[in-house]
Amino acid sequence: MNIGAPILVFFAVLLLVLGGLILIESGRGDRRLRTRIKEMGEGPAVAGARDLDLIRLRRYSEIPVLERLLSAGKLGEAISLFLLQANVSMSVGAFVLLSLTLAVSGLLIGAYVGRLAIATPILFFGLGAIPFLVVARKRRRRLQRFMEQFPDALELIANALRAGMALSGALRIVAHEMPNPVGGEFWVATEEHNLGLDIKESLMRLNRRVDIPDVRFFVTAVVLQRETGGNLAEILDNTTSIIRDRFRILSEARVLSAQGRLSGVALVLLPIVMTGVLSVIAPGYLNILVTDQAGKYMLGACLVLMVIGILAIRKIVRIRV
Repeated sequence: MNIGAPILVFFAVLLLVLGGLILIESGRGDRRLRTRIKEMGEGPAVAGARDLDLIRLRRYSEIPVLERLLSAGKLGEAISLFLLQANVSMSVGAFVLLSLTLAVSGLLIGAYVGRLAIATPILFFGLGAIPFLVVARKRRRRLQRFMEQFPDALELIANALRAGMALSGALRIVAHEMPNPVGGEFWVATEEHNLGLDIKESLMRLNRRVDIPDVRFFVTAVVLQRETGGNLAEILDNTTSIIRDRFRILSEARVLSAQGRLSGVALVLLPIVMTGVLSVIAPGYLNILVTDQAGKYMLGACLVLMVIGILAIRKIVRIRV
């Protein structure tokens, strides 16, 4: 089904508006940051002239309507934490506008092609989900690097405690000696503590930013030791040993499940490859799936079953230790 020129112009203008809002969203945040740094550099007299609160005000967007929508529930906070865990500097408002722009682009492409009704929602949700998928991949890889570096950080903290250093000093050593992302996250925790936050609250914030079981074990051990006493260095040594044993078991499990993962990839790619091959050797063989109504239903059912199969295989081969 073809669409008229007015609708195409409407979608084009909508894309331009969304793109302009993304530029505005990014530019205003940079100007606010430069203005704030300038005010801080002018000294406390200028800063104190305004009614500045020590509590950091969180703004998800520079656009008032979008700010109200994101602040109404927990969506803005969830997306903000999602971007923070992936170490993405984009604001929440710009991220949402980028997703909307890609989604509207998919809607425009699907409506313009118009051969297959199911293509429009697939392109709409598929392109709109690209920013989430990219950030999720960065988040997963960053958390994986953190988990790989974390046992060494715990060992460094335990050695520093045995040498007579306080916990805050041990955390500062990790912040300076360990590479990112472990070093960066511990640097944030030590800076929060230096600015007056309790060490327990700083570690709880660390646990929120890096939501993995190993960090929860570490924070729980530190909190319990500060409340009940005990040898924290020995506790951290035991925790390090448990984490490394878990990594060893997980590596063995991944080796044993490698065949299942490869089988899942082959089963997913086989229909796509066969469709391409048939389109080359017999160009009109699959036209009935597009022209006939029953063929469209069959094609839609196949796509749904493929998605279900991908999720089922992923559930089977994904082993948690």
